[in-house]
Amino acid sequence: MNKLTMRLSWLFIMTSFSALNSADAQNRDAFGVRAGIYADGSDLFVGGEYLASLGSSFYLNPNVEFVLPDHASLFTFNMDVHYDIPARTSLYIWAGGGLGIVYFNPDGPGESSTDAALNILFGLGFPTSSRLIPYIQAKGIISDNSNFVLAFGLRF
Repeated sequence: MNKLTMRLSWLFIMTSFSALNSADAQNRDAFGVRAGIYADGSDLFVGGEYLASLGSSFYLNPNVEFVLPDHASLFTFNMDVHYDIPARTSLYIWAGGGLGIVYFNPDGPGESSTDAALNILFGLGFPTSSRLIPYIQAKGIISDNSNFVLAFGLRF
C-alpha cells in the first residue's frame, strides 16, 4: 500500500472507533460477516462489519470488504449509515448510504489507485429465534470505478 492509502485507512479506522465509542454501549447491536459478488467483473468478496445503534432507527455500519479479483488486490473501507424502515412485517428493512475508500492494486506492472466512493444501499434482514440475523443487501458504489454489490451476511 502506498502512503496515501495507509493514511486514509488509518483515518477510516480511527473515525470508526471514535464513532463506535460515542454510541451508547447498551445500544450496540452486532458484529457481522458478509460475502457476495461485485457485479463488475463477477468478483467474489468477503468482509466484516460492526453495527451500532445511533437511536431513532438509525445505525452506523462501518465495514471492510476484501474483493478477490484475478491478478489484483481490491479492498473497500466503508462508513455507512442506514435507517430501519418501519414495516408491518417481521423483516428488518433498511436503506442508507455512506462514504467509502476503494483501493485497487494490480499484480505486475501498473499503478495502484485509491478512490473516494459514495455508497447507496438497501437491505433485508431475517429475524430468527436467536441473536443470529441473516441478511441480504444490495449496494451501489459510485466512484471512478463504479460497481454494484450483492451481499449475503450474518450478524451476531
